[in-house]
Amino acid sequence: MSENPQFRDAVMEILRTERRYAAEAYFFMEQAVVFSAAHFRKPDAGPGRHLSVSELIDGIRQHALAEYGPMAFSVLRDWGIHQTLDFGQIVFILINAEVFAAQPSDRLEDFSHGFDFAEAFLTPYQVEMELPQSRQLD
Repeated sequence: MSENPQFRDAVMEILRTERRYAAEAYFFMEQAVVFSAAHFRKPDAGPGRHLSVSELIDGIRQHALAEYGPMAFSVLRDWGIHQTLDFGQIVFILINAEVFAAQPSDRLEDFSHGFDFAEAFLTPYQVEMELPQSRQLD
């Protein structure tokens, strides 16, 4: 859960009317934005602080894998997140709640061109098994 009481209060207010995503999804997004800003070496303040959608999506993916490993796919789905557009929905819900800020060029639709969830969260953990060769009968 967030250490920021204003963020917690905003999420609790959002959850009064918005039921698509679990509370954990919003708290995860807060952490993912911080992670992404650090990963892409964004300044602490000013116009250079803004993350592009592609930076944010990549940061979210990396953060989910770092936090939840092979369980990331299941955890995100349990929270109501099934595709990168859901990340955008959460971001824009937080923007509308005045918790996150947006640039005029930011568009929800840009989140729909992210990555395939199964490929991003399941493929890294798939194990290729080598099957024994069948013996030939003489």
